[in-house]
Amino acid sequence: MKLRAVCIAWDDPSYLKASTRSQLASSIRNILKMFEESFGFLTHGTTASCSVVGATKLHTEATFSNVPWADPPLTSKSRILLFECTDSYLLEHTSRKLNAEMDDDLEYIEIVPLAIRERIYTSPSISAIAYDNAIERQPMSFHSEVLLWPCMRTDSWWELSSMQRQALFLPRLDKFGTVLSPGHIEVSAPLVPLVHRRLYHQLLLSGSLGFMLGWFETSTSHLLRLKEVVSQLQNTSLCPDHLYYKSGPLWWGRLNEVSTLLSELEYNQTSIEGTTPA
Repeated sequence: MKLRAVCIAWDDPSYLKASTRSQLASSIRNILKMFEESFGFLTHGTTASCSVVGATKLHTEATFSNVPWADPPLTSKSRILLFECTDSYLLEHTSRKLNAEMDDDLEYIEIVPLAIRERIYTSPSISAIAYDNAIERQPMSFHSEVLLWPCMRTDSWWELSSMQRQALFLPRLDKFGTVLSPGHIEVSAPLVPLVHRRLYHQLLLSGSLGFMLGWFETSTSHLLRLKEVVSQLQNTSLCPDHLYYKSGPLWWGRLNEVSTLLSELEYNQTSIEGTTPA
């Protein structure tokens, strides 16, 4: 499994030591320089093989979960930066460099290597609904809203056969053909042409996969529809597969320029320095 992205998340800068803010900003600027040297100038919404996306948290919401998740990833952080590219070696170097440089401050910063797994529950009929009308990343002026959804499959999910797992995504009918539950694919279908979405998987040092991270970007005009569908996806009477999820809180935010996030880190907040941890 190859790296496809690295996610960096940190606390509100007003709660970080000045030295932590400075080191993080310096590390990010050096990474940007490496990416620019490899791929050229990077912008949000690029169709090139690399992109850098920043976001600021607005709020989090609890989500239904059968199994408690004591310390879900990323959702306690208020700023997120996502580097994505096809060069796994560059991403591996980025992840190692960040962990080494921020080793003393990992209490305030999360660095998560991410992979994109090959689709394993996708028949031609599922693909026609779930992927054929999927959209690529859009310019921030058009898609300004972002949702992060960390989740994991429970052990009981993996005890099911492959056919049983796939069936849980599809409509469930009674013997008369009446739809008992529409299933994950049908419920999420309205989002496909409205939302840029990625399903990332945490890539562990062992090479195995950890949690899943659903990443959704959309416009303000479609935000309500996104919220409605996400609520439906958590309803086990509509989507029985959610019985087998362990879900973290939903992280709702707004996309932001990388330069804005860097400026925020580098800003000398003398007026609140007295409240910043020593």
